[in-house]
Amino acid sequence: MRRKSCLVCPYYLRRSGYCALLGVKVHDPLKPPCLAENFRQPEVKPTTETTLFQVDIGSEKTPPAVSQKQSVKKSSTARAAAFILFILLILTNTTWYLEYLRLSTEHSNLVNRYQDLTSNYYALLSNYNELNRNFDFLNKSYSSLFFEHVKLMKEYDSLLRDYAFLNDKCAKTCSSFLSLLNELELLAYTPHAFRRVLNWNAVEAIGKYVNESGVNTWDYWGSLQKIYDYIRSKVRYAYDVEIPVPSPPLSPDANDQVLLGGWSYTMRRNYVQTPEFTIKYGQGDCDDQAVLAYAMIKYYMIKIHGREYELYVAAILFGDEGHLAVFLPVQGGQLTIIDPAGSYLTRDINGRICSRLASIELQNYRNWWSMGKRQIKRIELYSVNVKTGSYKQVASGTLEEIAAFLSKS
Repeated sequence: MRRKSCLVCPYYLRRSGYCALLGVKVHDPLKPPCLAENFRQPEVKPTTETTLFQVDIGSEKTPPAVSQKQSVKKSSTARAAAFILFILLILTNTTWYLEYLRLSTEHSNLVNRYQDLTSNYYALLSNYNELNRNFDFLNKSYSSLFFEHVKLMKEYDSLLRDYAFLNDKCAKTCSSFLSLLNELELLAYTPHAFRRVLNWNAVEAIGKYVNESGVNTWDYWGSLQKIYDYIRSKVRYAYDVEIPVPSPPLSPDANDQVLLGGWSYTMRRNYVQTPEFTIKYGQGDCDDQAVLAYAMIKYYMIKIHGREYELYVAAILFGDEGHLAVFLPVQGGQLTIIDPAGSYLTRDINGRICSRLASIELQNYRNWWSMGKRQIKRIELYSVNVKTGSYKQVASGTLEEIAAFLSKS
């Protein structure tokens, strides 16, 4: 049987050198006390009588008996070893218990963490299912909207083509409206109407009426008076008929682009007749009679007298009302006013046509209108080239300013 040593015995306390099993001090760990001779053969203690006998007869000496003091020492050593072993067991159990508590706490934490993660997992799974349903719904909505978008794009392209077509029509319509407005200006408004009623065709058309008035080549002033008297005798004063005048709205950028919506119409009692129409039908207002007088005098100057002089169409402004007459400037700053509709002609004391200083004659003209309770606020003078129908404004201002302008003639 193989001999063992204390170094491999679990009851050997290495730091103290004691055997916890036997409760003895181990001097040599390689020689365990549990295998010593004295432990393998139990010691037989001789009785007192035998000892005494052996002494008396002089027999061989025997080992002395173990003293009581040595027994007590061995017992104390065994108790100490047992106590140390108990302490070690307590410490070991305490360590294991603390480790158990730590592992138990960690296990509880892991269980709680597992429960939290499980709860989060099911929450995320629920959210995922909800998001998946939303995704399916949105995907269907997207598909529906995509087809709707394609449909609307086709409609948009169609509307875009229609818009281009209508925009072209609108431009043509606007152009037509503007042309209509231009025609209305030629028909109803001065000085725009001068291009229509005082061009050479319109002037030449009244040649026979000029000859019919009794004019002649050599009597210039007498011929002018005959023209005035002829108009007074042949044409009666008549108000114009009302005509609708449209007022189109313009675009905000004021580029003369007419808007189709929002048109308004104003009824105006204004229409400028051609000289031929006025003399043929024998009626007209101040505009018509002044235009007729201007045309007849210009025809006389060009076709009969053979010399053309400066002649003005005078627009007399009384405030809200207006009036037209003919001003004939004369050398030396003088003026002759020919106004058939206003029944006014610059005359001398014998009733014959004449000329006066512009300042004096304009004052007489003002006084003439003052008797009718009308005050001249402003005068505009226009020179019309009857050969081309073009016109220009040569002067504009108060009566005094016009007098100053004519005084320079």
